[in-house]
Amino acid sequence: MQRLRITLKQQPELATALTNIISTPNPAQLEPTLTYKLSSLGLIKLLGNKASPSCELYRLYFQNFEGIAQSNSD
Repeated sequence: MQRLRITLKQQPELATALTNIISTPNPAQLEPTLTYKLSSLGLIKLLGNKASPSCELYRLYFQNFEGIAQSNSD
């Protein structure tokens, strides 16, 4: 998960998209490129054209990881 955290810090657009996904209880639609990248990382699963976290562990970890979209200072 450390590798995923680093990737999200290096690519803030992915962090923002993941934040949108984990902050809602229902699957959400994303821009296709972001969907592809997050899916390739294993962070989301696709339900038709909508996405949700691939597992509850990721939802909890990144929900509690304050500011993944804002923090680039580690």
